[in-house]
Amino acid sequence: MKRAIALLAPAALVLALALAAAAQPSPPATWAPAEQKTEKKAEKAHPLIDLNTASRQQLMQQPGITHEIAGKILAARPFKRRTELLTRGIVTRAQYEKLMSHVTVVPARKPAPAK
Repeated sequence: MKRAIALLAPAALVLALALAAAAQPSPPATWAPAEQKTEKKAEKAHPLIDLNTASRQQLMQQPGITHEIAGKILAARPFKRRTELLTRGIVTRAQYEKLMSHVTVVPARKPAPAK
């Protein structure tokens, strides 16, 4: 009898915890779309720019880009990948983390061969 109680007690505890968790209210359905709207506003505030074609002013509108860093970016062109900002020592890791979702590098097109 004691053995049966010892086996049933943990099962009863697990069942009670599962029921308590199920009784918890779920977050409101409007929570997720509101967060998505905030993300869209952030994207509009800092549009994706190309490191190879952006002006100094466009670069300085991006988070963490100062006049000095914009100058370094302009002097280091052309870029093949945005990670070159790190490998060339233009920005720190922390600056790159803020900036990476706002910049891109469009590969330069090779001219068509003459016929």
